[in-house]
Amino acid sequence: MIARLLQILFFIFIIYLVIGVVKFIFRVGRATGELNRSIHEKNRENRKEGPRKNGIIELDKDQYKVE
Repeated sequence: MIARLLQILFFIFIIYLVIGVVKFIFRVGRATGELNRSIHEKNRENRKEGPRKNGIIELDKDQYKVE
C-alpha cells in the first residue's frame, strides 16, 4: 500500500517535471521568435536607409532621380 502511494507520488512528480519542461520550451521559443522579429525589423530599416548615406544617392549611368 505504501509502495503504491509512493509510485503515484513519483508519477505525479514526473508529470510535473514534464509539464515544466514543455512550458520552458514554449517560453524559449516565444522569446527567440520575438528576438528574430526585432532583428528582422532592424535589418529592414537599415535596408531602407542603406542607399542614402550622408545625403548622397549613388545611381548607375542609366538611372535617374526625380524629386
